[in-house]
Amino acid sequence: MADDFDFGYISQMKVTPETTGEFTFSDIPGEPSLVCAPAIKINRAWDAAVAQEALKEVKAQRAAKPTRKLSDIKPPTFDEEEEARDKERVLIARHCVKDWGTPPLHGKTGKAVPFSEGAVLALLRALHLPDYQQFTRWLQNEWNFVGEAGIPPGAAEAMGEASPTA
Repeated sequence: MADDFDFGYISQMKVTPETTGEFTFSDIPGEPSLVCAPAIKINRAWDAAVAQEALKEVKAQRAAKPTRKLSDIKPPTFDEEEEARDKERVLIARHCVKDWGTPPLHGKTGKAVPFSEGAVLALLRALHLPDYQQFTRWLQNEWNFVGEAGIPPGAAEAMGEASPTA
């Protein structure tokens, strides 16, 4: 029975350094959206920045007083977690977000906010934690970035237009 199916097109679907995807914040009035590169290794700027941040953290840990007992290790505080999230927001604004899909609206004027790294960072900082976490999980899923550019010629036809149950 399995011989009746050909799923070879799946392995041909690729994410390239130029591939982008669009994430829509559907719970926010005006449904702003961000056109992004993925937060994965293929995005070399992202990968290099994350590696640099990790190296800084390792150096800071080595410079700190060594921990002797497991009981001396404390879980991060909320403020420490928020500081780490803010570093991540800066990296995302700088290395992943390329443009607005649908620009967010200014809270006082109701006009579209011009695109800039600072505006993206302000939007990311304004998000409620569950919305921010959903966005970052989306950025880290390469399948969100395959799009039409990553589908080889003929593969779309192989996928078909209807579900297997139709």
